[in-house]
This record gives sequence, structure tokens and C-alpha cells, in this order.
Amino acid sequence: MKQLFFVSSPFQLVTLVAAIEADLIAEAEERIVVIADNRIAYEVGEGFYRSEMSQLLLARFDRWVLLNDALKPYSCSQWSPRESDLIILERTFRALWDLGDGPLELYVESIQAPPATSFSRIFRTALITVYADGLMVYGPTRTAPGTTIRQRIGRLLYLDLIPGLRPALLEEIGAPASSIDAQRFADVLRSLAGQLSPADEAPAPGTDAPAGPPALIVGQYLSDIGLITVEEESDLYFRMVELARDRGFGSVLFKRHPAASYAAESAVRARCEEIGIAFEILDTPELVEITALRREPGLVIGCFSTALMTLRTAFGVPVVSLGTAELLEAVAPYENSNRVPLVLTHRLLDPANADTPARPEELRSLLDAVAYCMQPELRADLRDRAVEFLTPTPLDTIRTYFKRRRLTALDLPGRLPPRAPARGLRARARGVARRLASASADVRHGLRERAASPRKDRGGPRR
Repeated sequence: MKQLFFVSSPFQLVTLVAAIEADLIAEAEERIVVIADNRIAYEVGEGFYRSEMSQLLLARFDRWVLLNDALKPYSCSQWSPRESDLIILERTFRALWDLGDGPLELYVESIQAPPATSFSRIFRTALITVYADGLMVYGPTRTAPGTTIRQRIGRLLYLDLIPGLRPALLEEIGAPASSIDAQRFADVLRSLAGQLSPADEAPAPGTDAPAGPPALIVGQYLSDIGLITVEEESDLYFRMVELARDRGFGSVLFKRHPAASYAAESAVRARCEEIGIAFEILDTPELVEITALRREPGLVIGCFSTALMTLRTAFGVPVVSLGTAELLEAVAPYENSNRVPLVLTHRLLDPANADTPARPEELRSLLDAVAYCMQPELRADLRDRAVEFLTPTPLDTIRTYFKRRRLTALDLPGRLPPRAPARGLRARARGVARRLASASADVRHGLRERAASPRKDRGGPRR
């Protein structure tokens, strides 16, 4: 059997290598990595797979192919073939990638979207393993896989970033879950850090940089995907800088996300220069975890990046999150997949919750209620658990993690009270009532007068 591993980031490569080293992936005739470069203009610049780190990881497999070359000019993340083309496409890709006619096993990261859904349909007899490398694994499945795909999903592989917390992804179809130990993941990264050449290291701080370990801020692309504005994102990063300064750090490193624009961090750099804080932007292709291993920060600050959890769980680095409460309020619609990572980082890493550590059972109850509100039809089985969690929960907590309009629509505890009629409507109703009462009084008065008046003779008695 040949194995196809669909990958779109170096983090996924590390996850798969950790699973292989943990013997969670069986031996195969050939292991082939199918790389999807999801940049808008992937022809410009070098993709992640060209970096020294990615090449070291790819060497653990037999070979790799670039999906973009096969799909040009279509986007890997949007290409969905017609049903009538599936048979000919299977023959085409088997020939193009030299797969032969034998059985295949697919390892896909997101079963709900292309290219995972596309190739699960094309290779219609292939066994499917879903591997999840982030916090979204603890949230519900966005859309139910079709029957022909669902029947071939054998298991879920996930990185165990929150020990004791079971994943919710694909739980509704009964897919068994196998965890990849976070320490195995850390071992792969430590090995990589030792093999990378010095040229890949982030530049050393300037000679005038303050002594002592720096704080590291993990950047995301929050404004680029419309969660907040550029101004709000730069304000959030500056709050992180101020938090680092208040905790005694004299210098701050900023690891920008490779998919983010430069607008937010450029604004933060200017503000740091104004108040005299040493601020260094790291624009390197290496993972945040590699940066942390090399620069050894005393504190890592971010919003809801998965890196916060990997550094906390796998490396024991102190981490803190800021801005999750605001983003929980802003992210829409309610079923947005970022909601579960936001809930987890807020509950576990936000300074406001530092004095109330969460147990895995409490987290699972909270996430079950969130999952039901996100996907009430797909996860109808969670309704009783949602009611059980919400009934005793204080209203302030409910407001943090739930939209009360959503609770009202689902008739759940914490819903909004019944709406009273608007003042204008009440006034109009009173006016109508007065007019009806007046008309009724006029009618009664007329009837009484008619009854009291003498009856006129109309021609006398008949003879």
C-alpha cells in the first residue's frame, strides 16, 4: 500500500514526522508527501517546502510532489472536481504521480474542505486517516462528510496539546482518536534545531539590547482575515509589548506570521521607538517553536495561536494570551472555526483566569456546550450536556463564551428575556383600545335612546 500525505504547512510536516516516530503510522510500500502551497501568488518567492527545515522533514519520506503544478491555474484550497470527472481524474493522478493500480491510504488534515475532500472523492476506494495539528481538533466538525467518505475514515490522529481533553472532531461518526504525544513533537523540533545551519538563525539583538532573556510575541493574521482592523491589531500587539515591559522584560521579539501583512507590526515598532522599548521583528521562515528554542524567551505572549499551547505543553515555556475576550465577541458567525481555539486560550491562558485553573472535565463540558451552539443539527446529541452546563453557569461567563441571541434561538439557559412591546406599539395599542371603547359607548348610548323613545303608529290597527 502507498500512502499520500497532504500537507500545507511545516507544522503539519512536524506533526506527521512525530506520528511516524511514535509508530502511529504503519509501514508502507511508499510514503509520498503532496504539498499544497496556499499562497495567493505561489509562483512569487519560495514556498515553505523550500526552506532548510522543511527539506530536512521531507527527507523522512520517500518523495514529494507539488499539487499546485498539477492543478494550475486552479487554487489547491478551492478546487472541487465534478462528479462526472472523478474516474478519469483518478487515472490521471495515478499516472502523474506514479501510484500504480494498488491500494492507497490518504492522510488529510481538513476533511471538510479541498484538497482533502477533492482527493477523498477522486481516490474513491482509499482508506482515510484525518490528522489534526491544532486546537480546532477540540471543536465540532464543520460539515458532515459524505457517506462514501465517512465510511472510509479509519481514525483521527491529533497532537495532544491539552492532556486529558478528548477531541470533538469527527466524534459524531465514531472515528477512533489516537494522540501524538507532545514530547515526541518536541523531540522532532529539538532535533531540527540542532541540524539547521546558523544562516537560518534569527539575527542576534543589537549590541545595545538590554541584558536578560527577551519576551517573544507571536504574531497572527487577524486583520488580514477580517477579524479586527489593522489599528485594533496593532493596539493588541502594543498591549502585549506593555505587558512584557510591566513584567520586567527589557527587549521584545516579534515573530510575524508568514501570511500576515506588515502593517500592524510596523505601527507597533514605531510606537516602541517612541517610548524606548527594544523591539525586533523576526521575519524568518522557521517555526515559532524553533525560534523559541534558539532565542530562549522568558515569556511568550500571543492571542490564540496554537504555538502558545505547543510551547506551554511540549516545552514548558511560560505563555500568556491577550485579546481573546474581544475576539470572542467579534468573531462571526458563531460557528466560525476560530471560536474553539479562542475559548481554549481564553480559559487556559488569559491573565483574567490565572487564579481559576480549568480541569479537563470542566473544559469538555464548556466545549460540548459551545459545540452544540455551533453545530446544533450535526451535534444534536450534545443538547442535554449543553443544558446541564449552562443551567448553573453565571451570566457573566455565559456572555463571555456564548451569544445570547444564539441561546435564545436554541431555547437554552441564558437566553434573552421575552421582549416587551416597543413604546410606540404600546401607545398605538392604547389608542386603538380607547377608540374601540368610545365607539362601544356610543353604540350603547344610541341603543338606550332608541329603546326609550315612543313608538310611532304606522296607520292604526288592521280591520
